[in-house]
Amino acid sequence: MDEGQIALLPACRLQPQFCQYVPGSCDQDFKTALQSDGLFLFPSAPVSVANTIEESITRLTKVAGDKEWKSWKNLEVPGQIIFCEICKAM
Repeated sequence: MDEGQIALLPACRLQPQFCQYVPGSCDQDFKTALQSDGLFLFPSAPVSVANTIEESITRLTKVAGDKEWKSWKNLEVPGQIIFCEICKAM
């Protein structure tokens, strides 16, 4: 996908009118959303797969230092519902 095509993508930083997680409208504050150029979502098991993806993120950061590459581990959701944080970060 080239930059012209990316510009055609709809803005994802807007609060959705409806949430599939909770009935009704979304109650989240999207101003606190994690900002990144790419978000990686993957399971923590099997560990070998998770470690491979995490190492790939580390390498991407070194190669393309002007980009922000994040994973679900950067969402910092202790004691919170991770679904909402993933939604905001996407």
